[in-house]
Amino acid sequence: MKRYIVSHPEILGGTPCIVGTRVPLSRVVFLLREGYTLDAIHSEYPHIEFTVLSGAVDELIESIEHTVHAPQAI
Repeated sequence: MKRYIVSHPEILGGTPCIVGTRVPLSRVVFLLREGYTLDAIHSEYPHIEFTVLSGAVDELIESIEHTVHAPQAI
């Protein structure tokens, strides 16, 4: 069960967000891709507790690891 990532149809049309905010998880991923650290992202969004921000990223990684499968040899 997700603790730090939420998706609700009435909040940003169901876009996955950081719990308790309207900050889309995709924004966090974009900033990480641009080279931001979690500390720098936290500075941009100080209303999000660092543990919540970090937890959301961890949940995203875990979700990806459980859904992306290596191709099987034939």
